[in-house]
Amino acid sequence: MRLELDIGNTYAKWRLMAVDGVVKDRGAVKTGKGVVDFFPDAYFFPQVDQLLVSSVSCPKLEVAVCQLFEAGLSSVRIFQAKSKREMGGVEFIYTDIRRLGVDRCLAMVGAYDRFRAGVLVIDCGSAMTADLVSSIGKHLGGYIFPGYRLLKHSLLSGTSNVIVSTDVEPHFRLGENTEECVDNGAHMMMRSTLLGLIELAASYGIHDVLLTGGDGLKAKTLLGDKYEYDEDLVFKGLGVVNPYSLG
Repeated sequence: MRLELDIGNTYAKWRLMAVDGVVKDRGAVKTGKGVVDFFPDAYFFPQVDQLLVSSVSCPKLEVAVCQLFEAGLSSVRIFQAKSKREMGGVEFIYTDIRRLGVDRCLAMVGAYDRFRAGVLVIDCGSAMTADLVSSIGKHLGGYIFPGYRLLKHSLLSGTSNVIVSTDVEPHFRLGENTEECVDNGAHMMMRSTLLGLIELAASYGIHDVLLTGGDGLKAKTLLGDKYEYDEDLVFKGLGVVNPYSLG
């Protein structure tokens, strides 16, 4: 079995792959000591013979996870993805490649592998990142924006008299109560940003768009079904650069 692990700043997401490429299980653990505590007791731990890791969290946590598997499984093969100038057919524009998060690199690799053409990659997490990749696999550059939850939090933390208790459905219509006004205001800002990115991509002749991240489905709802969402984009990029075959 192959275990793929994407350690973010908030959660560590994982998925378990069989040798035939079928996803057997998946889950998420809050980033921190709980990640190290979770896996030894997982039912699939003894079955893991490959571990693929992408991490933008504390380097010590990544080391601890790898040491855990090395100590418990003598035959496990471990691959730790790191940002490089060229990965999986994509050449990145950053001068200091260490400043480009490996998850962002892998999302671009996964998207380019999916389309083999120019693509706009939008990762809607706590921060929303957007990157343009050309038809020949050159990273043209990107943006980092506050995501939906940060937009909402920045408003609520800066306005003591605006209090909301619930989220509302993803929509950008005019609000009819405080909850709708706050949420739909953040939705409108998010949608306007997305549409601006899509318009910019079109000016480069890029029309394929791939959404991912925790709020990727929210973005898809705001934009409509025309645009594709892939929750496993980082995992798929990790699979592209993985030096080991599933077999």
